[in-house]
Amino acid sequence: MTALSETLAALLEEGARNGLYTAGAAGVRIGDARALAVVGRHGLDDPTPTTTDSLFDLASMTKAYAGAAILRLVDDGRLDPDAPVAEILPVGSGGGHERITMRMLLTHTAGFPAEQLLWKDRSIAASELRRRVLSTPLESAPGAVFRYSCVGFIAAGAVAEALTGVALPDLVRTLVTEPLGLRRTGYGPVDSAGAVATEEDASSLGRGLVQGSVHDELAWSLGGAVANAGIFAPVDEVLAFAESYRDDRLLGPRGWTLATTAAPPPAVPAPFAHSLGLRIADPGFLGDVHAIGHTGFTGTMFWVQPERDVAVTLLTNRVHPRRDRADLGPFRVRFSQAIARLAYSAE
Repeated sequence: MTALSETLAALLEEGARNGLYTAGAAGVRIGDARALAVVGRHGLDDPTPTTTDSLFDLASMTKAYAGAAILRLVDDGRLDPDAPVAEILPVGSGGGHERITMRMLLTHTAGFPAEQLLWKDRSIAASELRRRVLSTPLESAPGAVFRYSCVGFIAAGAVAEALTGVALPDLVRTLVTEPLGLRRTGYGPVDSAGAVATEEDASSLGRGLVQGSVHDELAWSLGGAVANAGIFAPVDEVLAFAESYRDDRLLGPRGWTLATTAAPPPAVPAPFAHSLGLRIADPGFLGDVHAIGHTGFTGTMFWVQPERDVAVTLLTNRVHPRRDRADLGPFRVRFSQAIARLAYSAE
């Protein structure tokens, strides 16, 4: 094994040994060197060994894929990121909602609340739930505050659908996964036999063990194919997606710049910078590593350093069998810093 493979395997084994997850997979690209590693099994009661083909629920990493599809529309001249999206589809309600732009939606500065709990009311039909989510009252003026919002990203995906007349899964497929040759990446549900388990649902939804269906309750209640969550993928294809940010082969020059550089900050300072779709130098999963990337609630993450030709992904099911059993934050930071040190030593 190479030093890269050995480091990946040792880190994954450490996390599994400490009970952070039952299934783990990781991939790293440093220059011309590429390595993958896996550990564990699909679930506590599922002895299926984790392999490079195992499908992980990417959770909020879905935002990066949806964001990339939207930036492809910007590259093609079909979407102005700074024009009010109300010209395409009005979203939000309350003071200033007509000023919301796609830039605000993709940088979490549109003013939406962090989450929407209407999914708990099972009497609301999916179509009505979608309408209510898209008209969620704003909590702050557009452009004033950074507030990480799944609601805002759902709105961004809905705007892209309204603009193109194409459903979001098809947009992501035609604009992102197919150009990159990713054949097994896409919205679920997927065959549970090939997917790692996530949470034993204890909510009012009563879904039992969630395996092969999107974990996020709001996304599931909206049909499972929205911009904040819902995509499943194997580790090698997540790494390939991350690698696409090393240059502008997927995104054109404008889209790539919007995805990899910090957007103007909101009036109220944020804890880290944000591009249109990605976090920049977020200490919560990167520590002191300066990179762009994203995380997912189920225990997933990826990050990229284009200037160093480094791409990284870590996929786990840390919410299995329940979300409060493991805090993956410190391990994510340790993982990121260990890989960064290895990359720097190779220079």
